[in-house]
Amino acid sequence: MHKDITSNTANKSIDGLIELAWFVPSNDKLESGKINDLTTVLNLRGDADNFPEQLELIKKFSDLVIIISDSYTSFLDKFNLK
Repeated sequence: MHKDITSNTANKSIDGLIELAWFVPSNDKLESGKINDLTTVLNLRGDADNFPEQLELIKKFSDLVIIISDSYTSFLDKFNLK
């Protein structure tokens, strides 16, 4: 769905959606069937403050969580990310 769609019936918001992407550094490993260094990237769409369940899910499955916020310190305290 395009963000500038003019239809009144379409819900343009996808906030709360967790996007997933994989990074595979070498196509040779895909062809051989041996993938040892696959990286999965999860992205929470929208404000994590409004979607605590999705944030907890990301924290559960992640070795590293990167937060981009204008109120970094209070965010860390609220979601126990220290």
